[in-house]
Amino acid sequence: MKSKRYFIILLFTFFIISASAQMDSIRYSFDFEKASFGELVKDVEAKTPFLFYYKLSDVETISVTLHVKDLSVSELLELILKSTDLHYAIDPSQNIFITKSTAISTELVSGFFQDELDENEKSIPSSQQDARVTTKDNSRGNKVYEIGSRNDYRPGSMVTLTGIIRNSDGLALSEASVQVEQLKISTITNSKGYYSIMLPAGRHELSIRYLGMINQHENILIYNSGILDIVLQEEVVNLNEVVIEAQGENASKVKSTVLGVEKLNMKEIKYIPTVFGEADLLRAVLTLPGVKTVGEASTGFNVRGGARDQNLILFNDATIYNPSHFFGLFSAFNPESVNEVELYKSAMPARYGGRLSSVLQITGKEGNTEKIKGSAGIGLITCRFNLEGPIVNNKTTFNAGVRTTYSNWIFKLLAKDSELKNTKAGFYDANLNVTHQINSNNSISLTSYLSHDDSNLNTDTLFSYNNNNVSLKWQHSFNRDLSSTLSVGQDHYDYNNNYHADSLAAYNLDFAINQQVVRLNFTYTPGNKHSFEFGLQSVNYSIEPGDLSKANSKSLVTPVSIHKERALETALYFEDQFNIGEKLALNGGLRYSIFNYLGSNEIRLYDPLLPKTATNAIDTAGYGNGKIINTYQGLDGRVSGRYSFTKNFSFKVGYTSTRQFIHMLSNTVALSPTDIWKLSDPNIKPQLSQQFSIGLYKNISNNKIELSVEGYRKKMSNYLDYKSGAQLFANSHIETEVFSTRGKAFGIETMIRKPRGNFNGWISYTYSRTLLRMDDPVAGENINKGQYYPANYDKPHDFTFVGNQKFSRRFSVSMNMTYSTGRPITIPIGIFYYGDKQKTLYSDRNSYRIQNYFRTDLSINIEGNHKIKQLTHSFWTVGAYNITGRKNPYSIYFTSQKGVVKGYKLSIFGSIIPFVNYNIRF
Repeated sequence: MKSKRYFIILLFTFFIISASAQMDSIRYSFDFEKASFGELVKDVEAKTPFLFYYKLSDVETISVTLHVKDLSVSELLELILKSTDLHYAIDPSQNIFITKSTAISTELVSGFFQDELDENEKSIPSSQQDARVTTKDNSRGNKVYEIGSRNDYRPGSMVTLTGIIRNSDGLALSEASVQVEQLKISTITNSKGYYSIMLPAGRHELSIRYLGMINQHENILIYNSGILDIVLQEEVVNLNEVVIEAQGENASKVKSTVLGVEKLNMKEIKYIPTVFGEADLLRAVLTLPGVKTVGEASTGFNVRGGARDQNLILFNDATIYNPSHFFGLFSAFNPESVNEVELYKSAMPARYGGRLSSVLQITGKEGNTEKIKGSAGIGLITCRFNLEGPIVNNKTTFNAGVRTTYSNWIFKLLAKDSELKNTKAGFYDANLNVTHQINSNNSISLTSYLSHDDSNLNTDTLFSYNNNNVSLKWQHSFNRDLSSTLSVGQDHYDYNNNYHADSLAAYNLDFAINQQVVRLNFTYTPGNKHSFEFGLQSVNYSIEPGDLSKANSKSLVTPVSIHKERALETALYFEDQFNIGEKLALNGGLRYSIFNYLGSNEIRLYDPLLPKTATNAIDTAGYGNGKIINTYQGLDGRVSGRYSFTKNFSFKVGYTSTRQFIHMLSNTVALSPTDIWKLSDPNIKPQLSQQFSIGLYKNISNNKIELSVEGYRKKMSNYLDYKSGAQLFANSHIETEVFSTRGKAFGIETMIRKPRGNFNGWISYTYSRTLLRMDDPVAGENINKGQYYPANYDKPHDFTFVGNQKFSRRFSVSMNMTYSTGRPITIPIGIFYYGDKQKTLYSDRNSYRIQNYFRTDLSINIEGNHKIKQLTHSFWTVGAYNITGRKNPYSIYFTSQKGVVKGYKLSIFGSIIPFVNYNIRF
């Protein structure tokens, strides 16, 4: 039977070769006048069914002048290449391979179908087509991996190779490059480390590259579609050796189709000096172009003219509503548990929605698949611990982290007469990620996150807030081209503020938001030209807008309970990544959203021709539990394109439209535990945005330096601003205290980045403006007479320098320098008398600015020795925040003293803040 099967295969191969020979016997006419080899190829491919594969540098000196008739393709190649050291080969599928010096054979070699492979080819069982193959340490490419079933091999057929690329710790590597250089076919991995590439069946050499990893080459013998997981090894260079820089793996920003995407990993983040020396991913995000903050102690940020609530912050796909600890001095994410951070400022993928300005995707670490590992750190006021490893080898892994502060213990050690003696400021956060590989096609993961804060900052009011998130994700592969991810999750945020110093005024103020989320996402990759992504998402909101209650029986506070809000937001989306050719690629997506505001609730109705005030209310409508009160819906589009002038120089253009159904109401410019989230309802419309962007990207010095410049223009509508003296807390009818504005934002962002080498870092400069306009006569009060005025986070100029100089493998110095225009404020400019009472006259809204902001931070990083067989590895960071001691104003406030209005400047850190941090890994 075996010999009969081989005879049939060889006979089939003979017929294919015969057909190919007949195809090559067809005669053509050719007419070339000083044509380059590329021009010749285009003409031949247009006239014939043949496709060429060659290396551009091998043929760049060839010039062809030829006028012939009745010539076969093989005769043409013989004529052109006879005086060169180039060779050609034609395979049965009409593919023509041009090689230099060495000729290749397109016929099956003797012994191809032998039963036994040599020692270097025994690494994989070939009997099961669905077997998942994982590479070992094979950087020299001395093994051959068989993919698929030998019995189903069809010469010339196109097959799909898929898999996941990880590092030695089992962490998935996004944007790793997978290439078959001989065929000029390449792809990159997605955020989960997944790749898919279509190849002719047969033997190939894969080249895999990733920044900081050893370039790896894998020889494969692929019979039909299959899976090859690849493990890359970290690149370690001895001090006395020459550093060899890999080519091409750092050009993802040039090659991708989307604009406004920034990515940071924790290796970069840990060198950026921060206020207490602990690596802080949100502080690192603030150093990126187009990202701004309104103040010193704030982790709230503004992206391309958007407000703080217009950023979707996701930690392993869980929505985080308050990403800060200790009123913004720390971000709410343990740096030991984070793998990388990705910020979308413009053309966000269609799977993301519900926010206008940006998506910040924070990816946590997955557990090590080989062994138990851990890390710990201690700073001036915080300590942290992280542990990871396998539960069941090659099946189940975990990663767990916890962080807390001992600041309350420090405050107790202060002198009795210290103003901070009674201060309370504590927090903690914890996260857990468990992943289980069921089989080659299925895996599940459980992620949980929680954080808690208690602070009073030497006041009589205690502020307490919490994040609690949990999600379950199932990833399934239907076949080589189609995969899906189903996730369900619960997100929760709440705060409780209470005052007990005065028993007659004692109160409790509570707020909570809950949401249940279901996401179903499909990825379909039929070939190297298209990659489709589609799916649906649904979010069920439940908001408790605020309960003001008495803190004791003596309190004279009037209790107020605001009715709960409910809504259901559902979206369908579709996206296509279309690689038209080597130079041109497009990305387009659609997202259709439906928002249903649900009962039970009572809605106040107003006269449509009058401002929304209590006196202009004409009726009240009641709705039962679960009834749809009103519906908002619409279609959003995202499209971007990239044209590559060269492999290191590209141009991009994009358009994005988004909508947001949830609003944040706040009387501060920074994120605080007093912010209220409000759903769109019949009286408050969803926010809308359209953004046009354009960019140029250039890599120089063998991709060692990245240059980029992006410009954008954004239009916004229905953004909420506040009436003068607005009362936001314990208000059942917020619509009477706010008004809708139209906004415009525009700017240009430049960045020079050197991600590798002894000196690395980036310089960024952003010029941007954000202007709002309220000109609705029905709304009543017209701000600035209906003219545009700056948003309270409008800061035109922003400059940042982040640099790290490595003097050796163990010693480096890092610096962070930032300058920005002061933010706008409204100030009193005079007094007047109304009747017999003195009143304060204020300027136009946001017509003045506080002082410009400037700060420089410096840190010295000292690593322990790098002996591999050592129980622990240590890392010290010593430095100072605000080394110039500049008193940067956080805000300006005014008081009236004996009829005179006086202004005061508040600085959060008006002096040098030294810090020391110690980290250990084991």
